[in-house]
Amino acid sequence: MKRIFKQLHLWLSLPAGLLLVVLCLTGAVLVFQSDIQQWLSRQARSVTVPPGARPLPLDTLVAVSQREAQAAGKSVSGLTVYADANRAWDVSVAGRKGPFLTIDPYTARVTGRGTPGEDFFGAVRGLHRWLLLDNRAVGRCVMGISTLSLLVILVSGLAVSLPRSWRQWREFLTLRCGRKAFLFWFTSHRALGWYALLFLFLMAATGPMWSFPWYRDGVARVFGVYEPRKDGVKKERKGREAPPAPAPPVATWSVALENVRRAAPDYTSVRLRAGEATVRSPRDVHQQASDTYRFDRRGRITEIQRYADLPASRKVMHYAKLLHFGTWGGWMTKVLYFLACLAGVHLTLSGYWLYIYRQRRRCR
Repeated sequence: MKRIFKQLHLWLSLPAGLLLVVLCLTGAVLVFQSDIQQWLSRQARSVTVPPGARPLPLDTLVAVSQREAQAAGKSVSGLTVYADANRAWDVSVAGRKGPFLTIDPYTARVTGRGTPGEDFFGAVRGLHRWLLLDNRAVGRCVMGISTLSLLVILVSGLAVSLPRSWRQWREFLTLRCGRKAFLFWFTSHRALGWYALLFLFLMAATGPMWSFPWYRDGVARVFGVYEPRKDGVKKERKGREAPPAPAPPVATWSVALENVRRAAPDYTSVRLRAGEATVRSPRDVHQQASDTYRFDRRGRITEIQRYADLPASRKVMHYAKLLHFGTWGGWMTKVLYFLACLAGVHLTLSGYWLYIYRQRRRCR
């Protein structure tokens, strides 16, 4: 059985190795993406509060934002209000992720546009998810298969190098150097494989959930939280232009914001969109754990959807993001995920070196 796992480990690693290097290198870059972008945009996100000043009316702020958006051929679709008085507010537009610009709520001055480094991180993200191919479906499939291969490689490597006794653990977890390079490459391949096993496994087990719907449904079935999706979304017909985005309902947002503030006085941020507001508070256990307030055209709250009350089937992808991005344990897990990604690169390169070394020895 051990021989079968060894062959499986070898013949899956050889073709998938280069793609795994791409996955691990880009993953190492993306681990601290949000932290780096927040640091780069710290000046744009920070504002000075004049003595005794209060935020300007929403219609004034949205009017300035709408002029900026229209100059770029966009339309304002959302506004994020922060409880922190020294925090600039974010404006989002239709058809674009992330903030389109940040605005000073006291002076209506645009403090920043876009997110610093988004072009770079967007390219890295595209390389990580679909290899920057024009056909994203093919790219996602290729990277998804590579990630599934990594799962099998990790499990087979575990079966091959599993110590037979507790005394062997110290030897297996020690990196050694000698006169011959083989000793370093072999011991480092084995030791780093054990050190990074858990984190690489978590990343590899959650990665295919963005590539294959059947895998995502299978994970939900395993945990008993599967819920059939409703295919009610109509696709835009080819040859027809998409209708222009409607003007932001400023009057509705103003009333809805006051109602949300009364209902959730301890909020940290409120993201206003058409018909709903996403509210985050210090009680949120993670970034995805936010409550949704729905309101009518007059801004009156008609429904409150607490994150704690959501069915487990709606939380599967939230937990997958936490496990895949390494945000479930704060800075400590991010650092460990970063090191595990670098270890994954070394495992691939050292595996290739060991294979070439052994092949050359056989040819002598």
